[in-house]
Amino acid sequence: AYGIHLGTEMCKKILAHGIKTVHLYTLNLEKSALAILANLGLIDMT
Repeated sequence: AYGIHLGTEMCKKILAHGIKTVHLYTLNLEKSALAILANLGLIDMT
């Protein structure tokens, strides 16, 4: 989905600039937040 893609790209840019953490508000959409973290390679969804 576009939101997951956009969130992933934003987090990649933030992390690439030396910021060590990101905070994701789930707003009861934890699947989207988990997908972003998986796309970043921070968690394993398997």
